[in-house]
Amino acid sequence: MKSAGRVKDRAAEAFLLSRCVTVEYVEGGPRYFAASGDKRVGQRGRLIATVGLKHAQGYVAVLRLDSGKLDCFNPMGLFPETQQEAGDTGASQDRAAVALLLARCVDVEYADNGPRYVAASGDKRMGQRGQLVATVGLKHGGGHVVVLQLDNGKLDSFDPFGLFPEPPQIAA
Repeated sequence: MKSAGRVKDRAAEAFLLSRCVTVEYVEGGPRYFAASGDKRVGQRGRLIATVGLKHAQGYVAVLRLDSGKLDCFNPMGLFPETQQEAGDTGASQDRAAVALLLARCVDVEYADNGPRYVAASGDKRMGQRGQLVATVGLKHGGGHVVVLQLDNGKLDSFDPFGLFPEPPQIAA
């Protein structure tokens, strides 16, 4: 993970990811192979989870490759295998391994002394203000969210297009 001001507390980092990232496990998922245009072209595996960002579009597909390795892919770069190609249908659904894979699927960039923003209309949190503490993005799926430390003390993730810079305070 990248960082401008690296948070040394793993518990704080895990909490931040839990507020921004969604993981959906797929039991007995279909098999896919990587298409051309990806350096992993031709690699095959079974879909075991999808990883997405709350408040943002896009997701990545987590495959358990035939080699046993877990990797994340942009779903637009995957093709389903046909029944003849699929072969073995038994694959272990290792949730702990997917949790470890988040570091390979998700980029976190911390902001020291980040700018302040206000949630815009069209969001149920309209008018809430806070300071930027991090941006979280998907490595292979595009999209990102920003994480604000709100004035009420809570951390929350926002689509960056739903925020406005806080206007400067003018002294009277």
